[in-house]
Amino acid sequence: MARLNRTQIKRRRNEKAVMALFAFHTSTLVVFRLYFFITSTKRRPCPHLSHNPNFYQTQVDNLNRLVRGNESDCYDQLRVNRHTFLRLCFLVRGVGLGDSR
Repeated sequence: MARLNRTQIKRRRNEKAVMALFAFHTSTLVVFRLYFFITSTKRRPCPHLSHNPNFYQTQVDNLNRLVRGNESDCYDQLRVNRHTFLRLCFLVRGVGLGDSR
């Protein structure tokens, strides 16, 4: 086997440096991907919501306020006037859906 000249030695050294840099880059990328995968699948705690025993009654009161209150409240909340909202309720009941809890 013949000895390598200076340019060939330099070229091999550069190739080894590029391969080492590529290996470092790849391993760093794998570590970051693993970190982001673990953090994305980790379950985050839900904020504690206090249980309202009158939740259903609160919903009914809010709906009654929209339907029986002034026109601007209905429009501010639903972006339709009261007459249009009542017609929509009538159409929904006509399809077969009814009042429920």
